[in-house]
Amino acid sequence: MVLGLQPFAFAAFEDTGTGARPTALGGTYVAIGDDVQSLMYNPAGLAKMDRKEITSEYSRLYMGLSDGSNISQYFFGYGQRISYGGTIALGWKELTLDTLYTERTLSLGYGEWITDRVAVGFALKQLYHSYGIPNMIVDNSGNVQSGTPNFFLQNGNSNTAYSSDIGTLIRLTDRHTLGISIQDLNEPNIALSNAYRQIVPRTVRIGLASQIRQDFQLGASITTSEDLSNETDYTWTGSAEKWWKTVNSGDVGFRGSLATGSRSFQQAAFGPAYRFNSFQLDYTVVFNLTGIGLGDTAGTHRFSLTYRFGAEPVPPRKALKPVEPLIDSNPPTLGPWLDDIGDILGLLNDDVNAKPATSETPSTSTATKTTVPQHETPKAPVPELQGPHEPLVTQPHRKPAAAKPSLTEIPATYTAEEGDTLLSIAAKFYGDPERWRDIYALNSDRLGLGGFLTTGKVLVLPRKESDK
Repeated sequence: MVLGLQPFAFAAFEDTGTGARPTALGGTYVAIGDDVQSLMYNPAGLAKMDRKEITSEYSRLYMGLSDGSNISQYFFGYGQRISYGGTIALGWKELTLDTLYTERTLSLGYGEWITDRVAVGFALKQLYHSYGIPNMIVDNSGNVQSGTPNFFLQNGNSNTAYSSDIGTLIRLTDRHTLGISIQDLNEPNIALSNAYRQIVPRTVRIGLASQIRQDFQLGASITTSEDLSNETDYTWTGSAEKWWKTVNSGDVGFRGSLATGSRSFQQAAFGPAYRFNSFQLDYTVVFNLTGIGLGDTAGTHRFSLTYRFGAEPVPPRKALKPVEPLIDSNPPTLGPWLDDIGDILGLLNDDVNAKPATSETPSTSTATKTTVPQHETPKAPVPELQGPHEPLVTQPHRKPAAAKPSLTEIPATYTAEEGDTLLSIAAKFYGDPERWRDIYALNSDRLGLGGFLTTGKVLVLPRKESDK
């Protein structure tokens, strides 16, 4: 009977994405994620959180289907740092297809930096799905009568299984982060009947995030999982995210991704974001470029609202050692070469001016003559002894270095104010905007890969050269 085959015609717990921002960035969120939504992609990303956080999502999937189906998704998550040192998070996600089908995922996750370079995380999940029971029975002859099909009478209309995820983040440099996660590690069987096997396939994500500038980052990833025919699907994704500061009106962002993969899969996702005070609003639209694509539906639309609150804990300074980059982020400059050339020219000038005049006046006494031993560096003559001679070579003018605040004037921590950036803070305390990299390196596990500042964020400031 057709009704008896219904539970096996739909792949349960497919990857439909979670949250507007993660969906816009696609699989690259395995490396970019730095909020409570990381729970659903790579639990190690929870380690980047530094404040309590609540997020919610409402989505309409494949709007405008010709059969009038209404596929909706909801997500609610909460996360906070704990005294032990890491971040714990809870998540509730539900997908519904009218009254015909419902699936729900409850998640409990934890992420923590175990070294200056490496964060790890894990999540435990309860998977539940149920089917609407039709009040009709169709026999082999096609006759229809009221009642409950035998399949549901024997097996019920719902099932629960348990699964687990693990993940890690590796800071390759202060600008590059590698993310790896394995989801549904145990591949639970979610079939209604023990006579059948309907597993939730294991999904492996590998991504690389690169911070090009403080407000701009790129990502790339590959995702693998098995399809219903037990063949491995591959999906490659590239993403970008950019933020702009506005005058006294918060931050505006835009992000997007393109994905391609097995069986001619192609997808585009993009959307804007707005961040003000402790709130962040995100929107994303997703279009399949193949399969059920443009024209067949109006796309998938996602809205997320996030609220961050609570005082930021300031970790001990020793726990915030900067990462020594594998690639030198400060390449050599011409400054030292110019200094050396200036010193050579200065010595040439001194040597020329130190030579005695060709004629000596009778009033000049031997006491006023100075002899420079050959083994000593000639010293510049006193101005009154130079007489009418002008220096043949002038020493380059060197601009005096700007006075830097003493270590006693630099506070141990600084609370970001409206309009602050890492560049402006570095210029304020060190007289050198380029030292924003030192501030970022010392606070990267709290700022995230994007290095975004929000009003009230507490930063630990480098106090000496060893803190760089």
